[in-house]
Amino acid sequence: MDILKRQLEREKLARKEAESILEKKSSELYEVNQKLQKVADNLALQHAVSRVLSNASSIEVAVQNILQIMSEILHMKVANFWEADQHGSLLNLCVSYYVKKAVLKNFVGACKQFSFLPGVGLPGRVFQSKKIDQIKDVTKDTNFPRASMASVAGLHSAFALPLFIETRVMGVIEFFTDKIIDFDPILLSVITEIGNQIGIFLEREYARKSMLETQRIAGISEVTTSMLHNIGNILNSVNVSISMLQENCQQSKLNDLLLLRDLLKSHEHDFIDFVSNNDQGKQLPTYLISLGDYWQNQHKNIQEEFLSLMKNINHINDILKSQQFLSGSFGMVEPIQVNNFLDDAVKINSFTLNSIDVVIQRVYEDLPLILVDRIKLLQILVNLVRNALQAVANNTVEKKIILKTITDKKMVTIQVSDNGRGIEKNNLIKIFSYGYTTKKSGHGFGLHASALSAQEMGGKLTAESEGTNKGTTFSLILPYKLGPAHK
Repeated sequence: MDILKRQLEREKLARKEAESILEKKSSELYEVNQKLQKVADNLALQHAVSRVLSNASSIEVAVQNILQIMSEILHMKVANFWEADQHGSLLNLCVSYYVKKAVLKNFVGACKQFSFLPGVGLPGRVFQSKKIDQIKDVTKDTNFPRASMASVAGLHSAFALPLFIETRVMGVIEFFTDKIIDFDPILLSVITEIGNQIGIFLEREYARKSMLETQRIAGISEVTTSMLHNIGNILNSVNVSISMLQENCQQSKLNDLLLLRDLLKSHEHDFIDFVSNNDQGKQLPTYLISLGDYWQNQHKNIQEEFLSLMKNINHINDILKSQQFLSGSFGMVEPIQVNNFLDDAVKINSFTLNSIDVVIQRVYEDLPLILVDRIKLLQILVNLVRNALQAVANNTVEKKIILKTITDKKMVTIQVSDNGRGIEKNNLIKIFSYGYTTKKSGHGFGLHASALSAQEMGGKLTAESEGTNKGTTFSLILPYKLGPAHK
């Protein structure tokens, strides 16, 4: 009996020990599973952010999508991106995301009224320290100016991370949750890496935008230089006309009318006797006839010079009108008439056009107003027409450029063709590359910038050539977007 009791006791102890081991292993397994889940969530977060950055069409779109994706994965209620001003001394709210609730919308609206100096509030603290930071309960934090607003919105825990361009903090992203929690250090470490990843993207995009701006300025500079050449050339003609008119006035025989007036005045009492019997008076009718003929010829010459002046002045006005895009808003989409813009591109290049004997042939379809960025479009067309004029400049045969517009109601194609020096086939894929040029005085900006501008407008720029001395056709293909008058 005692043996049986001891055996039962041993079995009971063994069962308890087994249950304890099982419970411990289950707990360990749960912890491992939780860690694996966190790793999976962190990887999913990194992958989602990477996908957003790789597909983003602009900095604004990227930041907006990142705030949304990270908020959804981390179960955050509000996310704000604070951007540093150009002096790097103040943070201003740039982009926000929030779960669609009225109180959260009001909180974000209130955030827009704030700007943060270094060290002030959660964004300012991160801005100053250049490190990720968290607040367990923003409603009780003494350095959180929006505490009362967060309390009304039901927000509590928050964290913020800095975004760098090189070593400079260019912005801060903050996230809010409606729970009171301590954020996992591993998660914050992962988010720090994501912040670095976002910073690299922003640095690359800012550099790209800076390069595009440089190219745009270079393009405007070229167009302006061409305009000044045109106006200078026309002003030379204006000065010649003015000098001729001035010389004609100074040397005109009509100045003798003053002497004739004095002569007639001295004989106003014996005029008939003077013209009948005086040798000098007898010559007066013949002199007047001669003076009339002279005046008729001089009037014709003066009229021709005045017509030339008016023509040149009108030409200057036409050039200045075609240059009005320089004072416009870059990136603004407006309804424009493509055919007119092609003609403006020719006017802007009139200095080169007038220096060579070239035939311009226009083959235009009757196009409605198209919605397009007029600055980018005119810069592209000016560049294409100028390149065509330079390509035919040394032709030994007739110099010819064809301007053509075509549409299939989906896309609009603008073609500039020439019968000039052509492009070798192995160079066709290079001509749109940054810095590539075949001109001695070229810088390789023009076609590269034009191709990028075409892409930004949702289109493309292509080139076709059969080879050296066989001409080239550039085709600018843009979306067929009708202006308001034709919708």
